[in-house]
Amino acid sequence: MSLSHSHNAEATLTDTENRTIKKREAQEVSNNAMAEFLAKGGKIQQIGRGVSSQSDGSSHSAWGAPRKAGRPPADAIASIADINK
Repeated sequence: MSLSHSHNAEATLTDTENRTIKKREAQEVSNNAMAEFLAKGGKIQQIGRGVSSQSDGSSHSAWGAPRKAGRPPADAIASIADINK
């Protein structure tokens, strides 16, 4: 009886091979989702660049809340500091 060690092919995959497999699986999931969408009557539209679906023209974040004003410019901060002296 031999004590030789048999290797499992899955355990010896390289990182590159693992990434390739994951990419194939992701592509298969995407293809299946697209096929299901089309089978339910979905239509693929080609929208031109610069065309927006926002009717009011305002800019919103991806989370649905309006954008915050952000930090005031440095000169405004300096003038506020002068007022508070």
